[in-house]
Amino acid sequence: WGTALALLITFLPLCCLGPTATFWAPDVAGFFKSFLLGASGLALAWMQHRTHTGNIRRYAAMQGLFRGADFRLTQKLAALRHSLTQPATPPSPAMPTATDLVRQIQDLLLSVGQEALAENAEWIVMRRTRRIQPVPPSL
Repeated sequence: WGTALALLITFLPLCCLGPTATFWAPDVAGFFKSFLLGASGLALAWMQHRTHTGNIRRYAAMQGLFRGADFRLTQKLAALRHSLTQPATPPSPAMPTATDLVRQIQDLLLSVGQEALAENAEWIVMRRTRRIQPVPPSL
């Protein structure tokens, strides 16, 4: 749309006013072309900024989730080591058995793995809908 509008602004005065437009049309058209170029650059930068802000927010949330899972996993593994190194004691409701701890660790790893797969799927969908466009080198 920006290119079509720039072309319209450039050639409309020449087509409508004929030879009298040749004195002011290039200056006005040049100004509008420069303005549209700058405006489209700012719009693109704003769109990329909003996209990056959304990504930062999403990745910060996932970082908190993985950090919490790491903390819980460290606690569960320490409790499992403790239960395996202690002599056989009768089970109590306050202290889970080694089998229960292994099941809890497996459930935690399963839920973290599912979240990681969901995050990866979101990333793939985002990359397929918003293709990365390489910037050509300036001449």
